[in-house]
Amino acid sequence: MATTLYPDISHYHPVSDWDKVKANCPFLISKATQGTSYIDATLDEFITGCEENKIPYWLYTFLNKGSELAQAKFLVSTCSRKVGDYFVGYILDVEKENTASDVKSALDYLSGLGVKTMLYTMYSQYDTYKSVITSRPTDCAWWEARYGQNNGSYSANYAPHSGVDLHQYTSKGSCSGIKGSGIDLNRLTGTKAEDWFKTANGSTTTTTETKTTSAASTATTTKTTATDNTKQIIKNGQTHANNFAGCGLTVDGVRGSATKKGGIKVLQTALNLDYKSGLKVDGVWGTKSEKALGNHYVKKGETQYMVTALEILLMLKGYDTGGLENPGVFGTNLYNTVVKYQKANGLTADGVAGSKTFKSLIS
Repeated sequence: MATTLYPDISHYHPVSDWDKVKANCPFLISKATQGTSYIDATLDEFITGCEENKIPYWLYTFLNKGSELAQAKFLVSTCSRKVGDYFVGYILDVEKENTASDVKSALDYLSGLGVKTMLYTMYSQYDTYKSVITSRPTDCAWWEARYGQNNGSYSANYAPHSGVDLHQYTSKGSCSGIKGSGIDLNRLTGTKAEDWFKTANGSTTTTTETKTTSAASTATTTKTTATDNTKQIIKNGQTHANNFAGCGLTVDGVRGSATKKGGIKVLQTALNLDYKSGLKVDGVWGTKSEKALGNHYVKKGETQYMVTALEILLMLKGYDTGGLENPGVFGTNLYNTVVKYQKANGLTADGVAGSKTFKSLIS
């Protein structure tokens, strides 16, 4: 029988058997970056393995002291072009005497992308980061390390602080399918269920219940969940549209006339930033805007403000992009979302966002 474990790993403890890990681990956490230049040697292998084996995963940056916001941005710029459908969110690993204000700036940036986040702190650091912990967003989990005897097992005598969502209780554990014996292991301790750690914001994935329900009841529940998720995605898009193009939208999750006009403002703003089009950002799609768009397109691997616009416009249509960068980085997750949108709207499903895709998104 498989034993449920929640490990966090890095190149020191790479996955050696994905089948065993899939059987034991409902989700995985791995180091991605440190500072503004270091990238974990196994990052690409880890992401590919999780995607191919359909294992939800989180990625973290180990924060050096100083330039915490820049380090968070480096994490996103490194990972956003690599992650796929099973990516859940980003984590700040805080244990190098970072200041609370700098940590909060980095966390605010990550949370502003519309993705789930986690904040990792040490038990002894609680007073230092209490203000950040208590004011963290609702879609941010608190992850705390407290080892106690650190013998590979959890002891109730060394519980974490009240309110912790994920407790790292040892750095000397083992997990079938992961190399080495000194592995960090964690346990769920708060009100967030395991599914919370497995599902990205905006996901419409539903969990199969073991109890018997009627077909009508299941259909109603699924429809309600999908509707709620779509509304939240549109809210995320409205927030980003306000920040990117000064749209002044009411963040209500409703795609009304004001939100549609806001989408045009987003695209006009991106055209001005990338191509110096000189458009009036008025939310009116006229001949000047049409000419400015022309045959411009963005595709996987590119970094432009037009990619940022693409991400926001997809959100405003209820499509989850997994996050936002400014300027945007066209990664795998965005590519998959574009293909999904194109298929649903009768467009050539090539993952390239050209004039037809953009005009469809602002319609």
